[in-house]
Amino acid sequence: YAELKHITVEVFELKGGSRHWVHPGTYKNFGEFQHRSLHRRSISPNQDGTWTLETANEIQSQSDGEKQHHPKNRGLIVSAAQVNHVPKLQCFGFVVQEPKTQLRNVDAQKAIALGIAPSPKYRLLKAGFPVMNDDETRQVHPDEVTNTAMAPRKVAFLGDCMGVPRPMAELCRNADLLVHEATMLESDPKAGSAR
Repeated sequence: YAELKHITVEVFELKGGSRHWVHPGTYKNFGEFQHRSLHRRSISPNQDGTWTLETANEIQSQSDGEKQHHPKNRGLIVSAAQVNHVPKLQCFGFVVQEPKTQLRNVDAQKAIALGIAPSPKYRLLKAGFPVMNDDETRQVHPDEVTNTAMAPRKVAFLGDCMGVPRPMAELCRNADLLVHEATMLESDPKAGSAR
């Protein structure tokens, strides 16, 4: 066993699916899962046939905006669904997307001109909340000192698959990037389309 000192590894196991398959070791305690830096989670499917591995911390209140201004606290939304690969083999595709609430960038020159020195108030402006200027004489709205928030980005990862069932197709809808393995021999290019 390697000594894991500076990292934490989290293993997600997707349970169920069309074959209702669960790894035989799901409920056993193997030695490799006993390390303090390795955590294991079993994920059951959602009603729509997808799995949600991680959810993002959406900013919904001013206190959320104060706490979650840094990208490391924002998280990503990671979802999975089955894809068709070969019979009797359960395979998954994954979609990773940013939270719907995207942070904005504060234009420091504009903020200073309106009486807001660099301070924790920038966190609230980034999250879309108005703040009072430093001398408390005027409320400054985010649109006055920030750029437009970027649209959340979405990336879909599909392995070599013959078909994409509806749940996976819905997860992939409006993806900014699709990463897909689709290799075939140059000597027989029609073989891939025949499958």
